[in-house]
Amino acid sequence: MDVNVVNDQELEEFATAGRRRQIKERLIFFKLKLKKTTILLVGIHFPSKYNHTVNAQQQIIKRWKQWIEEQETILKTDKTILFGDFNLNPQEISLYSHEGLSAHPTINSLTKVKTKYYNPMWSTMGDFIYKTNKSKVPGTYFRDIGEDNVDEIHWNVLDGLLMKNSLVKNFSKKDLEIITNTANHQFYNNNKIDSVGYSDHLPIKFKFKI
Repeated sequence: MDVNVVNDQELEEFATAGRRRQIKERLIFFKLKLKKTTILLVGIHFPSKYNHTVNAQQQIIKRWKQWIEEQETILKTDKTILFGDFNLNPQEISLYSHEGLSAHPTINSLTKVKTKYYNPMWSTMGDFIYKTNKSKVPGTYFRDIGEDNVDEIHWNVLDGLLMKNSLVKNFSKKDLEIITNTANHQFYNNNKIDSVGYSDHLPIKFKFKI
């Protein structure tokens, strides 16, 4: 297995200013080489609504989509994984819409619109596990809002991963997990995230079998 940050030689088709803009917007590409398979890994930290309107986020995601597609062309692969802090819930327009990333909770759609990404993070929403009724953390980020903001969501799933449909068969659904603790640290306790000792977002774990 060989993992490398996409290097300058492979970025020759990008203008210098465009590359600087990607770094500023917190988007980084990795090339994962497994025998004859090339996978594009995209680490992201998407701008939040604290400093950007929904319309601004949509414009940014359009640029990101173009950059990602350019990288897929350069690396000659349709196997792409996006992961990190999206600062977007799965149902938000920048992720879900066709003009955005077209990331859906299923690849088996009855509509004629073909989805581009599979988004398994829909399954992590809510405070219990389906069928087992076992309690779990409701999301990766909790926003403590005022009592008058009755239309706002407290628990959000802002962190996660998306994958191109070509990788769904390699994705291990049972291993997708929002991490609440490790042997050395308790990230989540008494319905609170340790935003002081760790982060205000919870980490996630995922696995692919290639």
